[in-house]
Amino acid sequence: MMNRPARRFASKAACVPFLAAALMCPPRPAAAQVSPPGTVDTDTVWSGVIEIKGEVCIRDASVRVEPGSTIRFLGGKGSGGASIRFGGSVTGKRLGSRSRLTLAGTAERPITVETPEGHSPGFISGDLESGCALIARHVVFRRLGSVVSGKGGDPAVFLILNSPDSDLWLSHCRFTDCGRIQAEFIGGAATAEIDGCTFVRTIGDTAIEFLGTGEGLRVIADNISSAAFRVGCPQTLLKNNVLVGEWASMSVTVRNVPGIAITGNYVHCATDRDEGRYALRCSAEDAVVADNVLLGGTYVIEQSPRTLTGNVLVGAAALQPGVTPGSAAAVKLTTTHYLLSKPAPQARITDNLFLGPAYAAISAGRESPQIHMEHNLFDGWGVARRAIHFNLLVPAARDAPLAARIIGNIFARYRSAPVADAARHIGTVAQAGLNVFAEVPDTLYETSDIQKTAPGDLILRTLADLRLQAPVATRSALSAEAQLLQRQLTVAKVREMWFDAYRPLQDSPLTGSRPAGPRPDSSPE
Repeated sequence: MMNRPARRFASKAACVPFLAAALMCPPRPAAAQVSPPGTVDTDTVWSGVIEIKGEVCIRDASVRVEPGSTIRFLGGKGSGGASIRFGGSVTGKRLGSRSRLTLAGTAERPITVETPEGHSPGFISGDLESGCALIARHVVFRRLGSVVSGKGGDPAVFLILNSPDSDLWLSHCRFTDCGRIQAEFIGGAATAEIDGCTFVRTIGDTAIEFLGTGEGLRVIADNISSAAFRVGCPQTLLKNNVLVGEWASMSVTVRNVPGIAITGNYVHCATDRDEGRYALRCSAEDAVVADNVLLGGTYVIEQSPRTLTGNVLVGAAALQPGVTPGSAAAVKLTTTHYLLSKPAPQARITDNLFLGPAYAAISAGRESPQIHMEHNLFDGWGVARRAIHFNLLVPAARDAPLAARIIGNIFARYRSAPVADAARHIGTVAQAGLNVFAEVPDTLYETSDIQKTAPGDLILRTLADLRLQAPVATRSALSAEAQLLQRQLTVAKVREMWFDAYRPLQDSPLTGSRPAGPRPDSSPE
């Protein structure tokens, strides 16, 4: 099921084939400007130190900034901040998409775009009429967007992209003390790519936000951030990103959109509060979530699509619940509630690792009929209560049971029955069997469909009887985060470390003909 989305995004360069040429081919020769006028309506080159003291509008023109240059927003203390805007037509008709800003930095001579202390943060924006494009490579952005910390905040870059020539491309840039990058796509085939960028001390809870419609491809890849990435548009690939922080998360906020793939990312929601935060939430049921490492939060995955394969999900301990201000009551620490909550209907949950503290690894109710759970490994580390919890308190219809399938999984170190149906409805489990249980209570299934064991189940006394490589090696995987943030390790390598820790030895009862646990290489072809 991964093939079609994966082929769509096989080459990031294919998304914006003309953008590299835009960096190499300057506009028509023009005199360099260091103090631009309020309106720029002819092709222009900026070089040296460029001071933006108010609003500079790029109107139906191309501005190229030379390597090593510095753009400073000097809006004055207490003002609305200086800005670069992409301007619309004077007559009110939408222009052809010639309003373009190209920041052509190099690794040796990056461009700096900043607001000095004592001035209100500047910003870059384009409206519906402007038909704009922003291209930036090797640029250091400092103190753009909102000065107010918190969940909201004003964007550092806000663009409305509305035609095939409207594009956003940010490559190998660094954003420090900036608001979010926000792009809204209005029809057409406008594209966007943000790759190799670093977001430090983002103002607000979101670093990147894509919204809208259209058939253009969007790629968010190989970035590092402490804040969230949010997607509310189709045709988007999130790949190989590393997000670590209190607000770190990925979310897809729209349901019926095609072409969403979330692959090979590392997301650690490092909050110490039990406030409903998560590492991933994906409302798009047809999306693909594969080969990610996801940690922490009240939920690790708060909502998932139909395809969930090859991921590592790790719960968090010692979360502090919300307490009424002034309350003197003792605070009882909690853990992650669920590693996976609310799978989509007919979800296929295969070849994943579900690890660590949680009330339950998977929670499924009436919103998750006919889910298929196969070849997963569940290890509660001796602190989690359950592996699979069906919380269907009231059946949606008597003739529509949940009908879940639980086949070929490994369940280890749970304090209560690994599989439980809170409502005990006939038909909750349509099929179970070939599962392996180690270091769990005598009761394996608390359901009305299974009395004690299912066909082909294997019960082992301890985790050691499974003969796995070395579950203690998870410590190395947990400590690899600093190297990830320094780009010294890849997400794929860290994911491999987790799976290697649970790989069976040659004399393991799992190395025979039993199809239990994640396959050695669960990555879709």
